[in-house]
Amino acid sequence: MKRVLFLTVLSLLALMSYAQDNKITDEILANGRFLELSSKLSKSEENWLVETDTLNINVLLAPESFLKKSKIVINEKTEYALTGYLYKDNFLLFTLKDGKNNFILRDENGNPQWDETVNSANYRVIPDKCIGCRICINKCPVNAITLVNNKAVIDTEKCIKCGICDSVCPVDAIKKPGEK
Repeated sequence: MKRVLFLTVLSLLALMSYAQDNKITDEILANGRFLELSSKLSKSEENWLVETDTLNINVLLAPESFLKKSKIVINEKTEYALTGYLYKDNFLLFTLKDGKNNFILRDENGNPQWDETVNSANYRVIPDKCIGCRICINKCPVNAITLVNNKAVIDTEKCIKCGICDSVCPVDAIKKPGEK
């Protein structure tokens, strides 16, 4: 079963077109493939991953505040039934089911179940603090960060406001929306 799942995922990745759209969610919904997976999730630094024998696929969950408020606790030892869209190396998670609970993160159209207005501002980089270490660039699941003049720059059109960059910055050069 795992081999079939792996081959299916690998085939889908090879067949997908790579449209250049500014919004990762829109890009995933427009070009991705809807999948139902049964898998454990693993945490690598700040990213949640679906791991196969040869691939690590980023799982785009929901803001930490929504997960806490909804009492969603991800356990690496639990096998989950996952539904969502796979595009490139990102899996936009719609539902997450364990043995007892069915958590709905996005509706059938991909609309998040959390209030995005709370998190509508963008993360920002304080250039004087940035040391150009590239950690945030390597951890960003949507490639929204680049280095310009040895300083991180966040592309506000690509940013999905997941907060990973803020949490991995070793010098606190990236600030949350509204944070000084």
